[in-house]
Amino acid sequence: MKNIKLLLISLLFFYINYSAAIVLNAIAYTMDEVGLLYKSYVNKFNQYSEENDLNIKVNLILMTSSNSTVSLINNGSMFESLLKKKNSRYDIFFYDGTFSQNYGPYLIDLNNLLSKVHIDMYNKNVLSQVRQYKDEVVGLPITLSYNGLYSNKKLLEKHGKDIPKTWQELIDTSKYILEQEKNNTELIAYNGLFSDSEQGTESLYEYFYSCRETIDKPFPDLTSKESVAAANLLKTMKEEITKENEFQNGYDYSFTKLYSGNAIFLKFFVSFIETLGEYSPYTLSIMPGMYEGVSGTLLAAFNIGIPKGIDQSKVNYAKEVVRYMTSLDVQKELVLENIIISGISSIYDDDEICSSIRFCEVYKNSQYIVKPVNKLKSYSEFAERFTGYFYKFLYGDEKVENVLKLMDDITRIYYVSLNSKESSVGIQMIKFHFHLS
Repeated sequence: MKNIKLLLISLLFFYINYSAAIVLNAIAYTMDEVGLLYKSYVNKFNQYSEENDLNIKVNLILMTSSNSTVSLINNGSMFESLLKKKNSRYDIFFYDGTFSQNYGPYLIDLNNLLSKVHIDMYNKNVLSQVRQYKDEVVGLPITLSYNGLYSNKKLLEKHGKDIPKTWQELIDTSKYILEQEKNNTELIAYNGLFSDSEQGTESLYEYFYSCRETIDKPFPDLTSKESVAAANLLKTMKEEITKENEFQNGYDYSFTKLYSGNAIFLKFFVSFIETLGEYSPYTLSIMPGMYEGVSGTLLAAFNIGIPKGIDQSKVNYAKEVVRYMTSLDVQKELVLENIIISGISSIYDDDEICSSIRFCEVYKNSQYIVKPVNKLKSYSEFAERFTGYFYKFLYGDEKVENVLKLMDDITRIYYVSLNSKESSVGIQMIKFHFHLS
């Protein structure tokens, strides 16, 4: 009887402690339905909390295409709407870091919660592009996503060719191997991914970035001789090594080529290389550039942040969650499990880590740029116009200088320059004003 009483008392204490646990709601949007990335973080924290008697539990709310009407296109505006609410039911946000400028006003500055040492672990180039609002750190990356060059090592070895470091080398190598393998009608040289969707805009934007003259230069002036040369080289690539419409196919087409092995070179997500396995014919390197040593890839980072609308009594608990999930130890664990690409560059200097995973050099040396989401009020409108202008040259007969000037004009709309050499927008606005008056 005494033992039963003790058991009941223990169960009562367990129930009281469990029911009194601080529950933090975390929200994320995922395209993979499973949400492995977010579940991995949440499960690790909840286990850590239990083992260390933190009395904190994270409850993950996963938005997917199957359980909500929210799409990838409009989830950004939905998240912004949720963040604007002063008394949000969500305590932690996992979000696309390219929208840090949009979400920034509604997220807590982590400089006030985390140590400088902790924040400084992260790659400064990554942080400057995907987590900052003004001088505030409004989020830290939980994983990175970008493209790399998949090279068919079997074909390269067969024909005595090296992995290309420049676009011209890629063209020359492709032409040679296509000629030698002309009986293989399924073989393609390079996928390009210059489709009619926003994917095409991203490919175009990162391509121009890869054609800057030196590694330390910013995105090139679209009206420069440098950009004219880059545009002409891209058209040469399309006309000399690809078949009709091949450049315009999307990721689904590239996915089939990865598994069939019927491509010399492919641009695809860096993270996908680990799922192909060691017997894949492909190896991975950073994207080529116009000049050796210069590269470019579009960076997407998925961040964790804390909304300003959180209940103030929960701020310190949310801080502990963010601190743990972005800690060096957790980042290392998830890198070794091939779940994330970390924004902490020093991880890829660790010999123990790099002996267990492949392609550390790619993770360390890729050169990033984020998509220009703030060029116009609507990024979709920017993408449609930016790509549409260029495709009149790439797939049509429009002069390259004309389309690059039009593209440059829409990237300068926020500046409204009165210098006609920079943009015609300012002059047109002045003329319109005087016409009305």
